[in-house]
Amino acid sequence: MKAETGKRVQQVAGYVFVILVTGILLYRLLGLSGLDIVRYPINYSSGGDSWTGMATVKSMADNGWIYNNAFLGAPDGAKYYDATTMELVLNAMEQVLVWITGNWVLAFNLFYFSGYFLAGVTAYYAFYMHLHHITWQGLPVICFWECTSWFQSWYSSCFR
Repeated sequence: MKAETGKRVQQVAGYVFVILVTGILLYRLLGLSGLDIVRYPINYSSGGDSWTGMATVKSMADNGWIYNNAFLGAPDGAKYYDATTMELVLNAMEQVLVWITGNWVLAFNLFYFSGYFLAGVTAYYAFYMHLHHITWQGLPVICFWECTSWFQSWYSSCFR
């Protein structure tokens, strides 16, 4: 019984550690000290999905969901029932954040930041629960495989 409790405490401590390290790295690497995440959405790229994401969250805050927008289109607003999306779970998460915060900018920024925390927790879960039997001698092989996969993806995208 004590061994199980000790193992459980170790697991929880690992998750807390991952969350704290992720938070500290986000704060330092993204320079969040002077950022007002309540008033200003962070533009993570010069266009593309970040603008679409901001428009989606703003539409949720103004209209209740993404398929109707009373502020676009005439005379009855825009209806997007034919514009399907594959991200309904993500949209539902954004909607919950909009309901909780009451602020589309804060909801958008928190949704973006949550991706880092979820990636860290998922990686820790995968390593601790499924890959913990890999010894330190096997870790360079995994790192080499990952690096070659990244390079292959980058290299093939350069010459399309």
